[in-house]
Amino acid sequence: MATKRRSGATPTTLPTIGDVARRAGVSKATASRALGDSRDRVSEGLVERVRLAAAELDYVPNRNARALARSTSDTIGLIVHDVSDPYFGEIAGGVLRAAGAADRLVVICNTFRDPQAEARYVAELRAQRVAAVILAGSAYVDVDAAAALRRELQRTIDAGARVVVLAPHEVGRAVLPDNRGGGALAAEHLAALGHQHVAVAAGPAHLATIHHRRDGFVEAWSRAGLPPPHVVHTSFDRDGGRHTVRVVSRRRDVTAVFALNDLMAIGAMGQLSDEGRVPGVDLSIVGFDDIRFASDVTPGLTTIRVPMEELGRRAVEALVGDPDAEAEVLGCELVVRGTTGPPAR
Repeated sequence: MATKRRSGATPTTLPTIGDVARRAGVSKATASRALGDSRDRVSEGLVERVRLAAAELDYVPNRNARALARSTSDTIGLIVHDVSDPYFGEIAGGVLRAAGAADRLVVICNTFRDPQAEARYVAELRAQRVAAVILAGSAYVDVDAAAALRRELQRTIDAGARVVVLAPHEVGRAVLPDNRGGGALAAEHLAALGHQHVAVAAGPAHLATIHHRRDGFVEAWSRAGLPPPHVVHTSFDRDGGRHTVRVVSRRRDVTAVFALNDLMAIGAMGQLSDEGRVPGVDLSIVGFDDIRFASDVTPGLTTIRVPMEELGRRAVEALVGDPDAEAEVLGCELVVRGTTGPPAR
């Protein structure tokens, strides 16, 4: 995962532990240990070198970040698109449980998928001197929106806070679900059942998560030698799923729908039932996420399981790890229930 780096401290920015590490010719972890209370595995010579580099740069340790590393009570800002969406609700649950166990306070910000609100919340959390920011929302395809958000995240890191992202934002420590791999699992499942003509219920085209899940499906579908799926971009909710079924009902060749989240898939099931047809018999439906009630609908929803609560827990754990570590990618899993079967004759 690429991380934006500064070549060195400038008069307009505060020097960071990264600047000290580069000046001393050591890793960030070594510089942090050398300037902290715990100097295990750091020789006296290295301690002196790091201290000299810090003095030359007028570096002042960030007390919030140091307190976070010591697992004391600090505030974590969690930014989600919509906490009422079960996907973000389960991630938030993982963050809250892990933060509670570490005696840390969590402040949740809801952006409703507004990129300007997301960048604004990052800036406001930084102004509140939070020790860390966890950004759970999807990255944006729009270049300007993505750049504005990256700038705010980098400024937050430069101010001494830790940043963990759950989507590829190209800055901060990344803990990611394997969205492409999950899309491929859905394609392989439907192809194995004998489906040839399918539709993809895709959400808003400006979200990177939509592209990754869709592209993973399309690439695997193409490898199987099957015709391109019919992609329907619509709202990322139950109404979007209903709309997709109404669209594909006019195409008698479509025998399956891959919905890019479970809410859309459940909406598709509802529309199908309203038309007097049976999910899994007249039209196969695959969702994505495996939200808590995906197994409670009738029939149970076949879906791609994302370890949402674990994502939240790992995000909190990553706050005290190496900020420059490679992205951690958590695999997805196909869960087969009753909404998929062979194509209807």
